[in-house]
Amino acid sequence: PYATVLIFSQTREGKHQPIDLERLIDPELLYHSGRVQLLQIHPVTKPKLKKICAGICKGEKVKAPDDWDAFHAFTHGDLRHAILSLQFSASLTAQRQQRAVSLTSFHALGKLLYAKRENSTLGRGQLLFDPEEVLETSGMSLDSATTFLQGNGLDFFTDISEWSKACCRFSDAATLLQRSSSSSDSNHTTTLFPNGYAASLAARAVGDANHHPAPAKFRYLTAPKTYEVYRKARDNRHQMQLLCKRLSLQDQLGLDVNTGSAGGPSFVTQTAPYLRFIAPEDVNAAMNNMYSVVQSANESQPESESEEQLRREQQKREQRAILAQDDIDEFSSSDDDNDEGTAPVKVTQSESEEQSQRSSTVGMSEE
Repeated sequence: PYATVLIFSQTREGKHQPIDLERLIDPELLYHSGRVQLLQIHPVTKPKLKKICAGICKGEKVKAPDDWDAFHAFTHGDLRHAILSLQFSASLTAQRQQRAVSLTSFHALGKLLYAKRENSTLGRGQLLFDPEEVLETSGMSLDSATTFLQGNGLDFFTDISEWSKACCRFSDAATLLQRSSSSSDSNHTTTLFPNGYAASLAARAVGDANHHPAPAKFRYLTAPKTYEVYRKARDNRHQMQLLCKRLSLQDQLGLDVNTGSAGGPSFVTQTAPYLRFIAPEDVNAAMNNMYSVVQSANESQPESESEEQLRREQQKREQRAILAQDDIDEFSSSDDDNDEGTAPVKVTQSESEEQSQRSSTVGMSEE
């Protein structure tokens, strides 16, 4: 058996939290197994930290911090954090002094796939470029770059085992990227799985694994086949939204298209596109039924709207008839239209005219 040393520090908080360790190691193994020993390292004193960091700055010929008190308070006495802060500050200074050069997506992908190296008699020479810098200046998103590299990398390999190693690194990069961007995974944060790790794995996958590259020649870069899967998923999601809207399933059955709480939408929008890519004939036959239902629902929608409009017109006519027959002296309403408010006034005026005629007739008879 070998002893394993895990160095864990939460530099963002400046102190250790037990729950952070429990996210990585089973609490039963951590506290009750007797095989794990926790050591708390005391912070480095301010004079000791200043002496070590000043020696590093002098040896690397970089500018030392102006305020050592603030630097010690910022690092909380963590020597490793202090060294990383100096390195990060020096790298930012070097980047500001360099001229910003942006690469097109095609040029950046070509550099990473061809992975040209220096000529060397002692094995493989060094790469002629920095893979992380090329990927950063390309302007492509990390997931798109990983997908394009994996989709077009096979033509640059001659050994299937080397291509298998490259695929493993692409898979690791995609896993880290998914964990860093997923909001549902509460056990992993961007501190533990930063995107820089995924970018480094994706950018160096072809260059590190391809020891026997294919002969250099011009090759076309095509869009990955998974893009068709994403398009199908988007179309299926749109069709499910139409289906829920037309048939009113979302209100009556509690069907949620976004989360897929009923099971059906999640299958159609998340699983079916990949099944269609694997077994298109079987899945197409099953999915045509759903599309026919949606199409029939869309065709029947104008009829339902016309029926609703006729029903509302019938209700208005019935209301006018009731108001015309009702014996009301005064009527005012701010909710109805002008046509509905004038009918009772006409009835009241006709009744007053009849009453005046009756009174005049009675007066003449008395005379």
